[in-house]
Amino acid sequence: MARRRPRVAALAVALASLLGAERASAEPSLALPAPEPPPAPDHFIDPKMRRTWSEGEARPFLSTQIDAGFLYLRPRLSLGYGKPFNTWLGVDVNPVANAASAGAYGGVRFALPFVDVRVGARPLFSYQRRFLTPQPSIDGYTLEATENPHAHSLAYEAEIDAAIPLGPGRVRALARASYVTAVRQGYWVYEEALRIVVAPPWVLRARIGYALPVPGLPSFSLAPVFDLVDVPGRDRGLSARAGVIARAVLSRHLEIRGVFVPTLRSPDTIGLAGGDFTELGLRYRWATGE
Repeated sequence: MARRRPRVAALAVALASLLGAERASAEPSLALPAPEPPPAPDHFIDPKMRRTWSEGEARPFLSTQIDAGFLYLRPRLSLGYGKPFNTWLGVDVNPVANAASAGAYGGVRFALPFVDVRVGARPLFSYQRRFLTPQPSIDGYTLEATENPHAHSLAYEAEIDAAIPLGPGRVRALARASYVTAVRQGYWVYEEALRIVVAPPWVLRARIGYALPVPGLPSFSLAPVFDLVDVPGRDRGLSARAGVIARAVLSRHLEIRGVFVPTLRSPDTIGLAGGDFTELGLRYRWATGE
């Protein structure tokens, strides 16, 4: 009888364990649920989200580029086919306005990743400056004189702009030919876009530079540049400029830009009006079909 008691006790313990396990499986679990995985980044959820303008498919598009800064606003509207701001063919239209003049530009454009070609026309009317009486040298006082009629012009332009990868940076090269018309006979005109006094009709411009990323700031680049601007209709009409172009890319939509290229040599003494200080502000880009 004494031998059976341990066996009975062991059997009772086993039976109690089995019943407890079945009861536990029947009752709702009080354990915390497993954490859900974090959501995937947006560019995995939506394949149309792109980080650069070189991605995506070629398509018809409408785009805008707005340059805004101190005393200037330059919106540009483009209609074309391809990849906006990268590889495309189409037309550009943009108003031109600043503290001294107003006008517009329209033309055709063909862009590749490293080369950009445009041909167009730009009428301009100055409500501050007047036509200039020809002189060997124009000074700041003559440029601001008010005796002559208000200045206006129509410039036909062809330009090629290249940014070619070489070493750690890019070679920047630009060539532009402008044919300036609609200037009253017997006068010269201060060309607002080129920032130079023109004896019509021709103005030729060439720029060479090298853009380097700033160490530790890969989205920021500095480009020392050298400019030559020639006005064949003037004696000693060659001007030289040198300076720097700064660019900080915040996103594919937004960047900060600055152009500081003062005059080294010129037949005129018109101060800052003779240098290329055309940008110090923000550039915003947008296109349909993003």
